[in-house]
Amino acid sequence: MNTTKRRSQFMGTTENGTFVFMNIEINLSSEDELIFSASFDEVSPIILNHENLKNRAMTIVECIEPSKLEELGIQHGLSLEETAEQFINRGGFYCEEVVDMSLTSHLFFLEDISDDDIALKTVGCGQEDYTGRFKREFDGQANDDILRLWKAKHMEQITRHQMKQVLTHFDYTTDEQERKFLKDEIVRELG
Repeated sequence: MNTTKRRSQFMGTTENGTFVFMNIEINLSSEDELIFSASFDEVSPIILNHENLKNRAMTIVECIEPSKLEELGIQHGLSLEETAEQFINRGGFYCEEVVDMSLTSHLFFLEDISDDDIALKTVGCGQEDYTGRFKREFDGQANDDILRLWKAKHMEQITRHQMKQVLTHFDYTTDEQERKFLKDEIVRELG
C-alpha cells in the first residue's frame, strides 16, 4: 500500500520580485522505501483591476480568431483596445481567462494597496534551483535543507531520519505566520 505525505510552503521573494513556493512529497512504496520529490512554483502578485485585466486581454484577443470573438458576442473590426475592453466586459467573463492563477488559489484584499483583489499569477513551475536567489525568505533554514535534499535525493530513496527532518520544518510555522509574511511581501512588491 502506497502512502504519501505532501507539504507546501512559501519559500520567499526572489531578487526579481517573484514569489516561490516549495511542494514536497514523500511516498512510502510497497517495498517500504521512502521516495522524496520536490518541485517549486513561481508566481507574481498582480492587482486584478480593470486596467491590468484589459492589458492582459489585449495580448490574448490578438491570438483569437475573429469568428471565435464573434461567438463571444464581440464586434468585428474594433481596435485592439476596444476588443479587449469588450472581452473583459462581456457577460460570463472571469479573470482566470486572462491571468493564469493555476498554481495557487491565494487571493488577497489589501486596501492599503488597492480596492481590487490581488492574485498570484503563474510565472513557472518545476525543477528550478533557487539556491541563493532570495532577497527575503520565510524560513531560510527550511529552504536550505530542502534544496540540499532536493539536489541530492530528488526522486530517490531517503531515510526515516531525513523524512522527519523535512517534515519538522513544516511543523514549526503556522498557516497564519506564512499568510502574514506573504501579505507583507505583496505590500513590499506592489505598495
